[in-house]
Amino acid sequence: MHEGGVRRALTRKGDGRYAAKGTEDGWTTQELAERAAREPELFSPNVTLRATVQDYLLPTIAYFGGAAEVAYFAQTAEVYRLLNRPATPILHRASMTIVERRAGRTLERYGLKLEDFFGGLDPVIARVVEEHLGADVARTFDRTDESVRHALDELQAHLQSFDPTLGDALSTGRRKIAYQLEGMRSRFHRAQMSRDRAVLRQLERAATALYPEKALQERHLNITSLLARHGRYVVGWIHDAIDIGSVEHQVIYL
Repeated sequence: MHEGGVRRALTRKGDGRYAAKGTEDGWTTQELAERAAREPELFSPNVTLRATVQDYLLPTIAYFGGAAEVAYFAQTAEVYRLLNRPATPILHRASMTIVERRAGRTLERYGLKLEDFFGGLDPVIARVVEEHLGADVARTFDRTDESVRHALDELQAHLQSFDPTLGDALSTGRRKIAYQLEGMRSRFHRAQMSRDRAVLRQLERAATALYPEKALQERHLNITSLLARHGRYVVGWIHDAIDIGSVEHQVIYL
């Protein structure tokens, strides 16, 4: 803590002395050590020393961290060795998605998995419509796509042999036809969902519960909502379900 209460980093200068960043002050290693012993309140650890000082003052049995934190501690392990301090065991924090009963029923009914929601709700809606709600119409679209593609392939082969420029022109037309068919298919998905509003609400609730704001639950939700719905026993359920030796994301069904 420099004059005026400003926290400044110590940097090593070319002559081996140390200075407070942005100042002309200079101290030898011995002078710094003596001052630290005399006025310890003026010194605080930087990001490299923080964990070591923390574990010295408050010995820790183990530290649970996310992937980035675990990687960071791996980088600072050398500090513990140099200071002859026992390194705190670092364990990977369990990463999980909690699937409650209502969301679980929706997944089971439509054959969905958590990762299906990673691309957003629209692909999930399209899949449910094509595989469950409007399978007959979806198969008709598939047959139409195949028929149009086959007919255009045949036409393009003839045009290419007759006049290559006509064959090239047809390529542009093919893209427009495919675009129109795909647009019609998307309109069919929306129309089907308008008829099956209950299904749409189920999918929306599942997406909000399992992948809120297009991120994993652990980035947006805490234990409070689960405690409110299930009581304190939910903590025990989650504890029993965790595989502490795994670094993979786990899906836990309540």
